[in-house]
Amino acid sequence: MLAIQLFCYKLVMDILKFKISSYGSLNCLWTY
Repeated sequence: MLAIQLFCYKLVMDILKFKISSYGSLNCLWTY
């Protein structure tokens, strides 16, 4: 259970970093 949560957390962070680097920080606000 914990391993799955850590994996999902890492995946979300990687997606956020990708969006920030690709589209800018403004697009990151829409993910919340």
